Amino acid sequence: SSDVCSSDLANKIKKSGYNATVYSNPASKHFKVWVQGGADKKAADNVVKAMQKLGFNGSFSFPPAK
Repeated sequence: SSDVCSSDLANKIKKSGYNATVYSNPASKHFKVWVQGGADKKAADNVVKAMQKLGFNGSFSFPPAK
C-alpha cells in the first residue's frame, strides 16, 4: 500500500542520516514524505541534492510556513 511504501521510504532516508516524516491527508490516498532541510534556503538545497544522490529525483524544497 502507499502507506507501507511511504514508511519504507522514510526509514531509508532516516538510515541515511536525515529526519523524515510521513504525512497523509485523510481525504486522499496520497502520502508525502517530508525531510527536514535546515534553517535556510542553501541548507535546504543541499538536502535536495543529497536526496537526489540517494535516488529520490522528485525531491524539491519549499519555504517554511509563516
